[in-house]
Amino acid sequence: MGSEPSSESNSDSNSASKDGQLKEINFLKENENTLIKRVWIVKKSIKLNDRNVNPNLNIFSPIVINNKVELVKPKQNVFKIKSNFNSHFKHWAIILELSNDSYVNIQFGRNGFSLNEFNKTDIDGESVFNAILDTWGQEDAPFSFCYLGNFNDRYDKLKNFLIEMKKKETERYEKTKMTYYNLCFKNCQHFVCEIEKILFGKIKGVHNFYYYLDNF
Repeated sequence: MGSEPSSESNSDSNSASKDGQLKEINFLKENENTLIKRVWIVKKSIKLNDRNVNPNLNIFSPIVINNKVELVKPKQNVFKIKSNFNSHFKHWAIILELSNDSYVNIQFGRNGFSLNEFNKTDIDGESVFNAILDTWGQEDAPFSFCYLGNFNDRYDKLKNFLIEMKKKETERYEKTKMTYYNLCFKNCQHFVCEIEKILFGKIKGVHNFYYYLDNF
Protein backbone atom coordinates (compact mmCIF):
# COMPACT_ATOMS: atom_id res chain seq x y z
CA MET A 1 0.00 0.00 0.00
CA GLY A 2 1.20 3.50 -0.76
CA SER A 3 0.34 6.83 0.77
CA GLU A 4 -3.19 6.85 -0.64
CA PRO A 5 -6.07 4.71 0.69
CA SER A 6 -6.74 1.69 -1.49
CA SER A 7 -10.10 1.44 -3.27
CA GLU A 8 -9.65 -1.77 -5.25
CA SER A 9 -12.39 -3.78 -3.55
CA ASN A 10 -15.55 -4.83 -5.34
CA SER A 11 -17.38 -4.37 -2.04
CA ASP A 12 -17.70 -1.17 -0.04
CA SER A 13 -14.41 -1.84 1.71
CA ASN A 14 -11.26 0.20 1.14
CA SER A 15 -8.91 -2.58 2.12
CA ALA A 16 -8.72 -5.08 -0.71
CA SER A 17 -5.42 -6.30 -2.11
CA LYS A 18 -5.85 -8.13 -5.39
CA ASP A 19 -2.22 -9.12 -5.90
CA GLY A 20 -2.07 -11.30 -2.77
CA GLN A 21 1.42 -10.09 -1.99
CA LEU A 22 2.87 -9.64 1.49
CA LYS A 23 2.15 -6.19 2.91
CA GLU A 24 5.03 -3.74 3.22
CA ILE A 25 6.45 -1.35 5.78
CA ASN A 26 7.25 2.01 4.22
CA PHE A 27 9.63 4.28 6.12
CA LEU A 28 10.16 7.86 4.90
CA LYS A 29 13.46 9.65 5.35
CA GLU A 30 11.73 12.74 6.74
CA ASN A 31 10.68 10.78 9.83
CA GLU A 32 14.12 9.60 10.88
CA ASN A 33 15.25 10.73 14.36
CA THR A 34 11.73 11.70 15.41
CA LEU A 35 9.93 10.94 18.67
CA ILE A 36 6.58 9.24 19.16
CA LYS A 37 4.33 11.76 20.94
CA ARG A 38 0.92 10.06 21.23
CA VAL A 39 -0.45 6.60 20.51
CA TRP A 40 -4.01 5.65 19.56
CA ILE A 41 -5.90 2.57 18.46
CA VAL A 42 -8.40 3.13 15.67
CA LYS A 43 -11.32 0.73 15.18
CA LYS A 44 -13.56 0.40 12.13
CA SER A 45 -16.29 -2.01 11.00
CA ILE A 46 -15.16 -4.54 8.44
CA LYS A 47 -16.85 -7.18 6.30
CA LEU A 48 -15.69 -10.74 6.78
CA ASN A 49 -15.38 -11.18 3.02
CA ASP A 50 -12.79 -8.41 2.93
CA ARG A 51 -9.62 -9.76 1.32
CA ASN A 52 -7.43 -8.65 4.21
CA VAL A 53 -9.45 -10.46 6.89
CA ASN A 54 -11.14 -13.25 4.94
CA PRO A 55 -12.08 -16.00 7.44
CA ASN A 56 -11.59 -18.89 5.02
CA LEU A 57 -9.19 -21.39 6.56
CA ASN A 58 -6.96 -23.97 4.93
CA ILE A 59 -8.12 -27.44 5.99
CA PHE A 60 -5.42 -29.98 5.14
CA SER A 61 -6.54 -33.46 4.08
CA PRO A 62 -4.40 -36.21 2.50
CA ILE A 63 -5.30 -37.78 -0.85
CA VAL A 64 -3.59 -40.54 -2.84
CA ILE A 65 -2.62 -39.85 -6.46
CA ASN A 66 -0.75 -42.60 -8.33
CA ASN A 67 0.16 -44.27 -5.04
CA LYS A 68 1.64 -41.01 -3.76
CA VAL A 69 0.18 -39.24 -0.75
CA GLU A 70 -0.29 -35.53 -1.26
CA LEU A 71 -1.90 -32.76 0.76
CA VAL A 72 -4.72 -30.72 -0.66
CA LYS A 73 -6.01 -27.50 0.85
CA PRO A 74 -9.72 -27.04 0.18
CA LYS A 75 -11.20 -23.70 1.15
CA GLN A 76 -13.83 -23.85 3.85
CA ASN A 77 -15.97 -20.94 4.95
CA VAL A 78 -15.92 -21.61 8.69
CA PHE A 79 -18.66 -19.07 9.43
CA LYS A 80 -20.96 -20.24 6.59
CA ILE A 81 -21.64 -16.64 5.65
CA LYS A 82 -22.81 -15.10 2.41
CA SER A 83 -20.34 -13.01 0.44
CA ASN A 84 -22.26 -9.82 1.19
CA PHE A 85 -22.60 -10.49 4.92
CA ASN A 86 -22.22 -7.27 6.91
CA SER A 87 -20.80 -8.20 10.29
CA HIS A 88 -20.16 -6.29 13.47
CA PHE A 89 -16.51 -7.33 13.39
CA LYS A 90 -14.07 -4.48 13.90
CA HIS A 91 -10.64 -4.00 12.41
CA TRP A 92 -7.99 -2.51 14.72
CA ALA A 93 -4.95 -0.45 13.74
CA ILE A 94 -2.33 1.61 15.59
CA ILE A 95 -1.99 5.35 14.92
CA LEU A 96 1.22 7.09 16.01
CA GLU A 97 1.70 10.85 16.20
CA LEU A 98 5.33 11.84 15.63
CA SER A 99 7.19 14.89 16.89
CA ASN A 100 7.35 16.41 13.39
CA ASP A 101 3.53 16.22 13.02
CA SER A 102 3.69 13.15 10.80
CA TYR A 103 1.33 10.24 11.52
CA VAL A 104 1.81 6.49 11.14
CA ASN A 105 -0.72 3.72 10.51
CA ILE A 106 0.28 0.15 11.47
CA GLN A 107 -2.13 -2.76 10.90
CA PHE A 108 -2.24 -6.51 10.37
CA GLY A 109 -4.22 -8.84 8.11
CA ARG A 110 -3.95 -12.18 6.33
CA ASN A 111 -1.19 -10.83 4.05
CA GLY A 112 0.93 -9.68 6.98
CA PHE A 113 1.36 -6.32 8.63
CA SER A 114 1.83 -2.96 6.96
CA LEU A 115 3.18 0.40 8.04
CA ASN A 116 2.53 3.65 6.20
CA GLU A 117 3.78 7.11 7.18
CA PHE A 118 1.95 10.31 6.34
CA ASN A 119 4.01 13.48 6.54
CA LYS A 120 2.67 16.93 7.40
CA THR A 121 1.35 18.87 4.41
CA ASP A 122 0.32 22.48 3.78
CA ILE A 123 -3.26 21.50 4.61
CA ASP A 124 -3.80 21.51 8.36
CA GLY A 125 -4.75 18.05 9.67
CA GLU A 126 -4.29 16.27 6.34
CA SER A 127 -1.57 13.94 7.65
CA VAL A 128 -3.65 12.60 10.53
CA PHE A 129 -6.73 12.12 8.34
CA ASN A 130 -4.68 10.27 5.71
CA ALA A 131 -3.32 7.96 8.41
CA ILE A 132 -6.82 7.29 9.76
CA LEU A 133 -8.31 6.72 6.29
CA ASP A 134 -5.59 4.16 5.58
CA THR A 135 -7.31 1.84 8.08
CA TRP A 136 -8.96 -1.14 6.40
CA GLY A 137 -12.72 -1.48 6.67
CA GLN A 138 -16.00 -0.37 5.13
CA GLU A 139 -15.76 3.00 3.45
CA ASP A 140 -18.98 4.31 5.01
CA ALA A 141 -18.28 2.96 8.52
CA PRO A 142 -17.46 5.40 11.36
CA PHE A 143 -14.13 5.35 13.16
CA SER A 144 -13.72 5.16 16.91
CA PHE A 145 -10.53 5.53 18.92
CA CYS A 146 -8.90 4.33 22.09
CA TYR A 147 -6.26 6.69 23.46
CA LEU A 148 -3.31 4.67 24.77
CA GLY A 149 -1.37 7.63 26.09
CA ASN A 150 1.40 10.16 25.64
CA PHE A 151 4.78 8.85 24.66
CA ASN A 152 8.26 10.31 24.51
CA ASP A 153 10.67 7.87 22.96
CA ARG A 154 12.48 7.45 19.68
CA TYR A 155 10.45 6.21 16.75
CA ASP A 156 13.56 4.45 15.45
CA LYS A 157 13.42 2.00 18.38
CA LEU A 158 9.98 0.80 17.33
CA LYS A 159 11.07 0.70 13.69
CA ASN A 160 13.91 -1.69 14.62
CA PHE A 161 11.40 -4.04 16.29
CA LEU A 162 9.14 -3.92 13.25
CA ILE A 163 11.97 -4.50 10.79
CA GLU A 164 12.86 -7.70 12.65
CA MET A 165 9.21 -8.75 12.75
CA LYS A 166 8.86 -8.14 9.02
CA LYS A 167 12.06 -10.08 8.33
CA LYS A 168 10.68 -13.16 10.14
CA GLU A 169 7.29 -12.73 8.51
CA THR A 170 8.90 -12.49 5.06
CA GLU A 171 11.03 -15.60 5.61
CA ARG A 172 7.95 -17.59 6.60
CA TYR A 173 5.90 -16.17 3.73
CA GLU A 174 8.57 -17.04 1.15
CA LYS A 175 8.53 -20.65 2.33
CA THR A 176 4.81 -21.22 2.87
CA LYS A 177 3.01 -18.32 1.13
CA MET A 178 1.14 -17.95 4.41
CA THR A 179 1.37 -15.70 7.46
CA TYR A 180 0.47 -16.38 11.07
CA TYR A 181 -2.81 -14.49 10.61
CA ASN A 182 -5.83 -16.28 12.06
CA LEU A 183 -9.18 -14.60 12.57
CA CYS A 184 -9.69 -16.13 16.02
CA PHE A 185 -6.23 -16.50 17.54
CA LYS A 186 -3.78 -14.20 15.74
CA ASN A 187 -5.72 -11.27 14.34
CA CYS A 188 -5.50 -7.49 14.06
CA GLN A 189 -6.47 -6.99 17.71
CA HIS A 190 -3.75 -9.32 18.97
CA PHE A 191 -1.21 -7.56 16.75
CA VAL A 192 -2.20 -4.10 17.99
CA CYS A 193 -1.90 -5.27 21.60
CA GLU A 194 1.54 -6.67 20.79
CA ILE A 195 2.65 -3.24 19.54
CA GLU A 196 1.08 -1.65 22.63
CA LYS A 197 3.16 -3.94 24.85
CA ILE A 198 6.34 -3.16 22.91
CA LEU A 199 5.73 0.56 23.42
CA PHE A 200 4.33 0.73 26.95
CA GLY A 201 5.57 -2.53 28.47
CA LYS A 202 2.02 -3.66 29.22
CA ILE A 203 -1.46 -3.97 27.73
CA LYS A 204 -4.51 -2.11 29.04
CA GLY A 205 -7.01 -4.32 30.80
CA VAL A 206 -9.85 -2.62 28.92
CA HIS A 207 -9.66 -0.67 25.66
CA ASN A 208 -12.40 1.98 25.69
CA PHE A 209 -13.27 3.33 22.25
CA TYR A 210 -15.15 6.43 23.32
CA TYR A 211 -13.15 8.94 21.24
CA TYR A 212 -14.34 9.93 17.77
CA LEU A 213 -12.96 12.12 14.98
CA ASP A 214 -13.93 15.39 16.62
CA ASN A 215 -12.03 14.35 19.77
CA PHE A 216 -8.87 13.17 18.02
